[in-house]
This record gives sequence, C-alpha cells and structure tokens, in this order.
Amino acid sequence: MSTMKQTTDHVHDSEFEEHLLFRNYMRDLILGGNDGLVSVFALIVGVAAGGLLPSQVLLVGVAAMIAGAISMSIGEYISTKSQEEVFDAEMKLEKHHIKNNLDHEKEELVEDLLARGDQYAAGKNFDVANEAYESVFLLDPNNKRASERIDFLKASILKEGRSETRLIGGAYDLEIEARVRVYWKQTQELMTNRRWGQARFTLEKLLLLDPLHKEAEHAHKLLKDAAVEGVEPDLVALRAAR
Repeated sequence: MSTMKQTTDHVHDSEFEEHLLFRNYMRDLILGGNDGLVSVFALIVGVAAGGLLPSQVLLVGVAAMIAGAISMSIGEYISTKSQEEVFDAEMKLEKHHIKNNLDHEKEELVEDLLARGDQYAAGKNFDVANEAYESVFLLDPNNKRASERIDFLKASILKEGRSETRLIGGAYDLEIEARVRVYWKQTQELMTNRRWGQARFTLEKLLLLDPLHKEAEHAHKLLKDAAVEGVEPDLVALRAAR
C-alpha cells in the first residue's frame, strides 16, 4: 500500500512539474507565434504585390519563417539566460550578506516590518499591523519600538470604541481553554529563553481570553514594569509566577 502511494505521489509530482514547465513556455510560444505570423504574412503580401512568381513568394516565406525562428529562439535563450544569471548573482549576494552581516540583515528586516506595520496601522488595518509588529520579536525578542507600537495600536483600537480582541481573530470558539494552555506554555518557554518582549505580548493574548488567570496577570505585570523601567525582569518573582 505504501509503495503504491509513493508511486502515485511521484507521478503526481512529475505531472505537476511538467505542467509548471509548460506554463513557463506558454507566454513565449504565444508571443513568438503571433509575431512570426504577422511579420511573415506582411512580407509575403509585400513580395506578392511586387509581382513575384508563386514559387518565389513561397521561397521568401519559408526563408522568413526560418530566419524568424532562429532569431527569436536565440534572443529568447540569451534573455532567459541573462535573467537567470542576474537572479543567481542576487542570491549569492544575499547569502554572502546573511553569512557575514547577519545582524545588519536582521536590522533591515526589522525596519521593513515596522514600516509595513506603520503603513497598515495608518490605514486602520489593525490586525495586519499587529502581525507585522509581532513578527519583529522573531528577529529581536526585546525590540522596544515594536512594543511601543503595539501599545499604541491597542490604545488606538480602544479610542475608536473597538475591542482589542480583534488582535486575536478567531480565538472565541470552543477551544478557548486549549488556546489559553498553549499561550501559557509558550510564555514559559519564552521566559526561559529570556525573550521578554514576545513573552509579554503572548501573555496579553492569554489575558484577553482569560482575564482571571492570576499567574499570567502577575507575570505580565512584572514584565511590563521591567520594560517601562528598562531593566531585566525579576527572575525570582517570575519563577514564582510560573
């Protein structure tokens, strides 16, 4: 049974790759065919109108088709090859940057995510803006600017009379308790790894679902106070909260 499944998967993968390969050539086939028909037709009409014999008109048409096919195939090959070489060069450059300037690359991504978040926030697309800001913590777990933006985002939502629960779309379902347990487990792992900023906002998601979660409330207060004061959280108090 497993052998049959592997064979079927292999066939499907092969057919899928062939389909994608064919699609890559469709545009070139259509453009080339259209260009060839128009140019050859115009040439044949011109020489026929000039009074050449039918055999001569046919010869001119065949020669034009052959020349056009060779010209377009060579041109397409050169342009495609050049595009691939440019792409490969860009990939090598990016790999070099990541290998030798990882911190700088992370900073660029952080700036891009913050800028995207600001753009969405300006358009009052708060859900997407929040996702962009929270993604910053994957690169810089204690990024203060992302924390400040999320706080401002929540203040903006409340100012408009809307609920913060928009930031955790889809949470209010039959699995709320399971989600709370997942958030609490994530928080403990984040605090163990000293990723305070991400832990704080994971706790805020948890408290939106379960405002009476005492341990989460206490841990969130400790993390928020430490962030405001710009100091490391009290590890002893955090362990007691966990």
